[in-house]
Amino acid sequence: RTDLEEYLKDMGYAVTIVDGKNDQNTQTEQINTFLQQGVDVLIINPVQTTSAQTIVDTISPSGTPIVFINREPQTLASPVLTRAS
Repeated sequence: RTDLEEYLKDMGYAVTIVDGKNDQNTQTEQINTFLQQGVDVLIINPVQTTSAQTIVDTISPSGTPIVFINREPQTLASPVLTRAS
């Protein structure tokens, strides 16, 4: 996470990192807050891979790009590119 943050900052991006504390409800609240703030992109390490579709369904109407990292989402109805680490 630190490497990604440093890389993005070096590229000139403003980066805000929050920790879901391994709690899906907390992560969902954080995602909703970022959507309300109008962030340009969300990079998400999903707390529960089974919640990935719900996350996509929540974010998609806003048109905000989503990047999943570290945990590959389980079956998604929407076309999403993933890369497990």
